[in-house]
Amino acid sequence: MAITRCCNSVRRSAPFILAGAAAFALAAFVPARRVTEPVDTVASSDDELEHAMEQMNAALKSLLKGVNADNRDAALEQIAKFQSGVLVAKLRKPASADKVAEKERPEFLADYRKTLVRVLTVTCETETAILEGKLDDANALIKNKLTGLKKEGHDKFQEGEEEQ
Repeated sequence: MAITRCCNSVRRSAPFILAGAAAFALAAFVPARRVTEPVDTVASSDDELEHAMEQMNAALKSLLKGVNADNRDAALEQIAKFQSGVLVAKLRKPASADKVAEKERPEFLADYRKTLVRVLTVTCETETAILEGKLDDANALIKNKLTGLKKEGHDKFQEGEEEQ
């Protein structure tokens, strides 16, 4: 009798289990909105890129004042703002790309994005150093690596504008 009750429970639950499995399978196969379109196919907005760069510059200026125990939380917030700007910027096409020969443009855009990935990596290292209380290391990363990458990136990818 216990076996009969068990089998009846399974029979009654089967449609719900199958419906759940079907919903899960459907969700797995429905394509999500693509987050990482190739750089040169993302609609490039000069305003969006400029805003992202301004956001990164403002955060860097704040961080260059130095990270200490008193401003640790504010520094982490500035790192997050900086990283947010990087994520926007790396999906945009710099105006200078239009001046690169079409045949060389994919390599130029890949180099642009790889440079921003390196910047993002350094900000993650900086954030980790702050979280671990290694504030001297964090300040060194900001002063030496981030500012160096900024100069390198602007020299390579910024067209005819003065560095801020």
